[in-house]
Amino acid sequence: ARQPVRVVLVVEGLGRGGRPETIPFLASVAAGPAGGNRAEGADDREVRLAALRGLGKCRHPDAVTALAQVM
Repeated sequence: ARQPVRVVLVVEGLGRGGRPETIPFLASVAAGPAGGNRAEGADDREVRLAALRGLGKCRHPDAVTALAQVM
C-alpha cells in the first residue's frame, strides 16, 4: 500500500513544480488507460486523481487545456 501513496505524492508534486514539460505526462496519467499512449500505472484511480490535482495546481495555460481535454 505504500507504493501507491508515493506515486500519488510524486504525481501531485509534478504539478506543483509548474514545469510545462510535465503537462503531457500528467494529462496522460489523468486520462487513464482507455487508449493508445498512456503512462504506466495510469489505471490506478488514486494516481489518476493525483494527476488531475497536479494539473489543477500547475499555473500554465496548457494545463487548463489539458484538464479540459481529460475531464
